[in-house]
Amino acid sequence: KDDLDQALRAYRQAETMKGAPPELFRSEGFVLRQLKQEAEAGNAFRRYLELKPAAEDAELIQTYVSKE
Repeated sequence: KDDLDQALRAYRQAETMKGAPPELFRSEGFVLRQLKQEAEAGNAFRRYLELKPAAEDAELIQTYVSKE
């Protein structure tokens, strides 16, 4: 759990940087899912899909958003 919390802090810090890649939000979503924070995970996945709607994994990520 400590590693996940540390990863989440790093992702959130990176979000504030100009030009943060969309994949950052996808990764954050996966960490949040592991931490059982489903609503926040859904928000992160939605942000990823907003920034990269034609992503190769968009259909898969959409299933995570739909499960919340």
